Amino acid sequence: MTTLIGIKVEKGELGVILASDLSRTQTEWKPQGDVAYRQQTKSEGQKIHVDDKGEIAVCMSGVFDQPYVDFLSALLEGDINVKKAIKKGCFQELLQLNLARWCGKTPDQNYINGLLLATRFKGQPKLYTCFPLGKIEERYWTSLGSGSGYALEHIAKQDKLIPRRLSLNDGIGLIVDALDESSQDIHTCGLDLIVVNKDKIVEYGETVKTAITDARTKAIKDIKAQYSGKPRTARKK
Repeated sequence: MTTLIGIKVEKGELGVILASDLSRTQTEWKPQGDVAYRQQTKSEGQKIHVDDKGEIAVCMSGVFDQPYVDFLSALLEGDINVKKAIKKGCFQELLQLNLARWCGKTPDQNYINGLLLATRFKGQPKLYTCFPLGKIEERYWTSLGSGSGYALEHIAKQDKLIPRRLSLNDGIGLIVDALDESSQDIHTCGLDLIVVNKDKIVEYGETVKTAITDARTKAIKDIKAQYSGKPRTARKK
């Protein structure tokens, strides 16, 4: 389960902002005698990934399993022609990823992936939703995942939804606030953030994570100092 959010901005510097939580659910089949049972485990993990050429950023919702890892690796290493998929409006490889899991039987929402895609081909940042059955649609703003309802409701209440009225500064504030709202979903927690402009893709996930860790460390240190038994040094006026 997850929350992924994308916003395109056009005021000043053109760009696309992607944000995601860091909560990851992994599903495995565990054998037990003559039967097998499904086990789900939760952990923290990165969901926004940048390809080796620095031209696309992708964040996926849905099940985290080996087929997902194989698909993601092929995508990031350039073995999947993303430009061709966008031109056709159909992501055939994503469709096959999901169909293969169902073994020609019934679609199963527990075994499915969709994704948000940000590109900067020819210096033009763009945002797309890629649906589980392969359909690709360009977006100005969108969200996927279990917490997407909260995110979309928050974004819809804002007065700056037109890309020409949104700057990168505005968009970053809006997307972070929307992800905070989506944390009402029990499966959504944490923050990863990237910005795509015409020249490059900048990843800020580690910056955010380090800042949070440093702030926590400092807070705990200050709390412990209150009970250290050592006299406090008077501040100079």
